Amino acid sequence: MTTTPPHEYPHPVTVEIGGVTETATFTRLADALAAVRAGLAHLPLDDDHAGCLADLFAPEATARIAQRLTDVGALRAIAFVGLHAHPIYLRPADDTAAAVAGDPPEPA
Repeated sequence: MTTTPPHEYPHPVTVEIGGVTETATFTRLADALAAVRAGLAHLPLDDDHAGCLADLFAPEATARIAQRLTDVGALRAIAFVGLHAHPIYLRPADDTAAAVAGDPPEPA
């Protein structure tokens, strides 16, 4: 039996930062996380919030995020700039991955 190393996620990942980036799909979770970090770098976040989001989406968090995508089917966070919220979404990019994560596939 072949298993995927815990730090890899075997499905494409869709990422979006509301009001900052368009929805984009990446074949590797590491690339999706790098895109989130790049998108967040364009926001004038206060130091504490920037540090919290940097820890959440750090390369070292890849295994934890892969597990969350597998168990829950999505990761959601919010980047605040003043009173403006920018929701951050990571989710499996296809119905197969969503079904693996326990979510029903969306109707066609």
